[in-house]
Amino acid sequence: MTTGELSSQLKTILQQVDQGVVILTLQGDILLMNLAYQKMLGFENNSAISSVSELLKCLSVNDMDDVAIKQDQWPVCRLMRGETFENYLLKVTNVHNSRSIVASYNGSLVKDEAGNVEYLVFLVQDRTKEYYMQLQKIKNSRFETIVRLSGRIAYQYKNLLTVLEGNLDIILQEEDIPSSISPALKQIETALERAALLTENLHILSGQKNLVYQLIQWNVYLEQKLNEIIEMLPENISLELVWDQATCHLNADAEYIKQLLTSLIQYTAAAVPKGGKLSLNAGCTKDETGEWAELRIKDTRTTQNIREQQLLQEPFGFRSESEAVHLDLLLCYCIAKQHGGSLDWVTDPEEGVCIKVKLPCFHKHEPARDSAAAVHEIAKPALKNTSILLVEDEDTVRNMLCEILQNQGYQVYTAVSGKDALTLLADMNATPSLLVTDVIMPGMSGVELAENVKRTLPDIKVLYITGYTYRAFEEQNVKIDESNILSKPFKMTTFIERVHDALGSP
Repeated sequence: MTTGELSSQLKTILQQVDQGVVILTLQGDILLMNLAYQKMLGFENNSAISSVSELLKCLSVNDMDDVAIKQDQWPVCRLMRGETFENYLLKVTNVHNSRSIVASYNGSLVKDEAGNVEYLVFLVQDRTKEYYMQLQKIKNSRFETIVRLSGRIAYQYKNLLTVLEGNLDIILQEEDIPSSISPALKQIETALERAALLTENLHILSGQKNLVYQLIQWNVYLEQKLNEIIEMLPENISLELVWDQATCHLNADAEYIKQLLTSLIQYTAAAVPKGGKLSLNAGCTKDETGEWAELRIKDTRTTQNIREQQLLQEPFGFRSESEAVHLDLLLCYCIAKQHGGSLDWVTDPEEGVCIKVKLPCFHKHEPARDSAAAVHEIAKPALKNTSILLVEDEDTVRNMLCEILQNQGYQVYTAVSGKDALTLLADMNATPSLLVTDVIMPGMSGVELAENVKRTLPDIKVLYITGYTYRAFEEQNVKIDESNILSKPFKMTTFIERVHDALGSP
């Protein structure tokens, strides 16, 4: 068999392999560029490329950070210098459709029997799908870490806010507050309310905040809440409302839905800082996936902003303070997802930007409970000789709650853990009427503590206080009656009312 016949057969075989193959001479002539490589880089209709110089004119090569690399570092140039390499990852642009692909290059030298280099060969594999799948895994892992971290931060903030709000309430109860500091106290109160809202948003982003479902009539609810939200719009922005006559019901968390509406309108308004017109359409739609309550809001931007779309795919991806407003959009995205819905983004060069939110309709129409019928008068507890066992592992929270209860006339016994509480209870002369305990504490949970205490004091009432979410309870296998929980942060008046309610409950 002659060398020409062998070359012909080899070319036929290499044309059939699924990875790119290029064979060069030392002079830079291309002996073979197989079909897989041509298709990968969009050369199918360009058979005139016969040399390295012609190939270099066609290619655009970047490193993995999307930075253009010098031509002498391109795989073909390195190979021409006699360098060999394996798994050299680069981003190369397809000349036909301008799509960037991730390519893995392997370069080798083919030598003759005398050890002289006869051919230069590089093999190329399209790693685009594999690369971006791996990148998505990394992003998901990073996002999951941030999600857990945001939940932990929210918990710590709730403890701090409970202390700050409680002590502020104590100060505001004083009768002789100097008029000179009243405005400052009011500003502190406003700031704490804002801080509490931001802490709740952290819980939304973490996906750990418990949803309190209720039946919502979509159009009626929107009409009520939008009247409140519209008042927040700047004077240079108008909002046009378009209502669909059809109505539907949601089984959703009303506070979450209000937050979605607020964040959506705030984001859209901030996107047109010079003013403009917002159009909001609300109604019910049906497609092959089911029935949906739909909300569409459109602004007057006429240029497509790719950055906002990237932020939806990569939460927490903003890189500067100027992009912080996108957290409003991220909140909307998280809320829609947690309710089984979606948030989509559509841009039109002429009409502007439209954000569409879809939430699943609720079809099982159960009669609403008559909340008025469930209301009953709770007897006001007798404070005299009423003792309370307070268990909280955070010193600042425990000391503040102790002071509040003592100011109400209660006799308070405090402990830092479940174990300390049981030891204290065994040595106490008094019999506490109420156990106020944190839920998740080191060593023994509040629920376990309550079960232990009830073995000795079966009639004792229990009020749980916590900065954690119900999902955290599930993760730690803590089962608890939600009606006995007071979530941090809370105001002093709310805490006192819940203590009174617990003591007065049958």
